[in-house]
Amino acid sequence: MAYFVTGATGFIGRYLVEKLLARGKPIYVLVRRGSMKKLDAAREAWGASEKQVIAIAGDLTKPSLGVSDADLRKLKGRIDQVFHLAAIYDLAAPAEEQQAANVDGTRNAVRFGHPSGTLRVGAEAQQVSGEWTVTKAIMSRSARILMEGWVRVPADAF
Repeated sequence: MAYFVTGATGFIGRYLVEKLLARGKPIYVLVRRGSMKKLDAAREAWGASEKQVIAIAGDLTKPSLGVSDADLRKLKGRIDQVFHLAAIYDLAAPAEEQQAANVDGTRNAVRFGHPSGTLRVGAEAQQVSGEWTVTKAIMSRSARILMEGWVRVPADAF
């Protein structure tokens, strides 16, 4: 089996991939078409081949993460765990970009990684006097069960 990682070349993702490589399983990583060179540089830093860290072209902001039908067929039944780490961490980035990556992208990643495709998690927040406050949290029954720890996590998860 294998892993699927979003944000693999990012600040946190590069450390996770390095740890996952030690387990010897293939790691599929979501990569924007324009970031393939960044992934190549990361592979070199990790000492990993294209067979160990496999690029899957896509876009976090699109349904099914923008992964092609051919790649979806290639991934079907092969992924043990999905790690979603892609995000915009720059708070000075435009709100629309943050919404697309951090909210919509997370929703797309959860739907991509959950077998039913309907694991819903959401929150409403508002900024008052420069402070962000969560005003409402929404979560499907499946998500609540996951959060409560009622789902088997493989022993080698961490």
